[in-house]
Amino acid sequence: MAADEPNDETVARFLRENPDYFQRYPGLLTLLELPHDTGQAVSLVERQVAILRERNIDMRKRLTQLVGAATTNDSLFDKTRTLTLSLLDVEDFAGLDAVIDQSLKAGFKADDVACYVAHAGPMPELRHVHRCENARELPMMNLTQSTGTSCGPLRADEYRRLFRVSDAVDASAALVQLRHHDLVGILAIGSRDPRRFSPDMGTLFVRYIGDVLARLIVRLLATNEPR
Repeated sequence: MAADEPNDETVARFLRENPDYFQRYPGLLTLLELPHDTGQAVSLVERQVAILRERNIDMRKRLTQLVGAATTNDSLFDKTRTLTLSLLDVEDFAGLDAVIDQSLKAGFKADDVACYVAHAGPMPELRHVHRCENARELPMMNLTQSTGTSCGPLRADEYRRLFRVSDAVDASAALVQLRHHDLVGILAIGSRDPRRFSPDMGTLFVRYIGDVLARLIVRLLATNEPR
């Protein structure tokens, strides 16, 4: 190669600094050929079209994923709104138990729901609301220690103990701590599908439900205290 002949890097640098070069000399594009995976030669324009087509397919897939996530979030928001409004009307623990059954369990299509409250005083034992003598008795609390929530699979024996059922198999659950003032509790939303709740799923809505529920329980406990 002659000393004044440009090398690959010189050509590459020139093209980077002059991206409109082929617009000024479009005829050169028809002379360029790139080897294809099949061994056939294709023009640079054909190769660029193929690359753009691949990028377009990838962008469509990403857009579809974003639209799907937005649709899911819209549905979750609507269900959470309905649940929150129902909780605002609750006046006693029996009403809370009914809302958990109708707006939380049925509304979110959960198989089982359990709400545990650490409280030393009297408290009604209901279908979904359970009293524990202290925080040490709260089931599965260790799973939520680091972040306040936990989503993932449970063994059949863990699921049976958590939701007080006798016919469970390997399943999954979302758990969130209930904390407000001196209140400590845990809300568990269960599914018989071991893949329904996974560690990589978002917890924004379940955290919000936990915050609202904790404040309501504090109010109900204060209302039921002997005067």
